[in-house]
Amino acid sequence: MSFDYTVSLSNPIIKSEIETRFANIQNKFGNIINEDISSDAGIALSKLSASYQELCITIAADEWGAANAIIAATPLPGSNGDTAWVVTDIQWICTDSGNGAGTFDVVWGEYDAAGTWTTTTTVASAIALSNANSVADTANDARGLEGGSVSLAFATGARSLAIRVNAAGANILTATTGFLVVSVILRRQIIP
Repeated sequence: MSFDYTVSLSNPIIKSEIETRFANIQNKFGNIINEDISSDAGIALSKLSASYQELCITIAADEWGAANAIIAATPLPGSNGDTAWVVTDIQWICTDSGNGAGTFDVVWGEYDAAGTWTTTTTVASAIALSNANSVADTANDARGLEGGSVSLAFATGARSLAIRVNAAGANILTATTGFLVVSVILRRQIIP
């Protein structure tokens, strides 16, 4: 949208000329469109409404374990110095929740050279596999986190999101077709 910004006015100045120019300026800066912005304008990404990127990571397990066991992990690409992801939401579904007493955590960490897991951040803890109507082996799903702000910082080593058994419960994922799938929504500032 172009507007008249010439400085030549009548002599004496007519009120309507001034009002027209102010209205043009007000309309222009209240209605800036994509074509009005130069590619070398230097606008910071943080000033844009779509300045974030989101990613959905799924972690799937088909076997349960004892307390503190890592039963599934999904690596997240990145390296030291990358912009940290923030976990905003977690949703899960389990087709074989056993006696309903089992709980799990979603954790951020890494395996060392010996294969030992080290948790860096607990993203969500003690998510209950409670089952509907206290009936054993039922399917269940729920939110594990909503509107969260847990930051996942990268390091020099590879890092992963993982499902860790918190309370073992009983008869969880014992059916041959049983599974637990956890979806984690990550968000971060777009890297310029």
